[in-house]
Amino acid sequence: MAGEMLEMTREKAKALRAAYNQAVRSGVEAFEFDGHELLTDVVDATILGTLDECPRRGSMKKRLIEVVDATILGTLDECPRKGQYAFAYGARTRGEHRALDFGKAYHEGVGVWYKSGKSLPAALEAFNAAYASYVDEGDGGEDEDESREVRTYAKGHELLTARARLFQNEDWDWLGGEQQFVLDIPGCPYRYAGFIDGFGREKGGAQQYVIDEEKTSTSPWLFVANPNAQVTGYVYAARSLFHQDIRRGLLTMAGIYKSSVDGQVKGKRRKKGDPEPVPREVVNRETIDLNPWDLEEWEREVRGKVLNLVSFQGGWDWWPKRTRSCSNYGGCPYRPICQAPPGLREEFLESNFEQSFWSPLDERR
Repeated sequence: MAGEMLEMTREKAKALRAAYNQAVRSGVEAFEFDGHELLTDVVDATILGTLDECPRRGSMKKRLIEVVDATILGTLDECPRKGQYAFAYGARTRGEHRALDFGKAYHEGVGVWYKSGKSLPAALEAFNAAYASYVDEGDGGEDEDESREVRTYAKGHELLTARARLFQNEDWDWLGGEQQFVLDIPGCPYRYAGFIDGFGREKGGAQQYVIDEEKTSTSPWLFVANPNAQVTGYVYAARSLFHQDIRRGLLTMAGIYKSSVDGQVKGKRRKKGDPEPVPREVVNRETIDLNPWDLEEWEREVRGKVLNLVSFQGGWDWWPKRTRSCSNYGGCPYRPICQAPPGLREEFLESNFEQSFWSPLDERR
């Protein structure tokens, strides 16, 4: 029975808790339960408590990933197992919902800022309206609380205000807003999709730009904007859509940091006694100029990653894990799932995550 799925009812969850407690008292590293050998330090109190409260609702169902974007391919590049849990199973933490909605509200504010002739009040009003439907919902648990502390109305206003201060006068004109695309990449069995945030043209010139607005909680001292697979993909898509020689992307990155004030974070002293460092802006912009070979390499890389995905989803249904990514961004949320016996992983996924499938064709992230 070791290779079969363990059906986790409320009664069985209580029995698992009792067996775990006995193993802890006995000081053993592993114990048998319902045909499975479980490691004592993996089946911890957090998992047991969740199973005890939530009886099994049925195995989480997977779905085939047939449309990809920069987020999906980037996650698979980081760790195929993480990509499987996030996109094949659609397993999301509660805090992730809030982060995504904050990002969509911020995008709405930026778009209205340009459409209104750079009116900050209009941008703030648009952000408020877009965010209101989500921010006032009930308690979503610990992950939600952590996200709630940072992704507030005030933080959204801070970022939009800082952006307006920095980019009130720009050397290019706004041509238009969001454009969804779906492309067939030569040699790829799956389509590539995405949302381009906007388009611009240099003042008095012919050079057109692809505009990309992103948010990050990564340290501003660690983020590298160029090369950037997402922006390169957007330029590739724009060239395909409009049949024009577009080679430039403008990437504006807004840092979401709890410690930022008025759109700035304090710099870091290298050593004691150094002068006070200059504050650093949390909104930064990079111009990414691409060569023909950059676009050719992007196409080959996407083709290779998609073919890897085909093999992951194939007959073996095997998604390898890459342990170097386990500690990225404060720790992978799926790490406890990888530590569990294979026969229990779908149970633990169902008990600790919400299932919410997402496709690049459905909505932006």
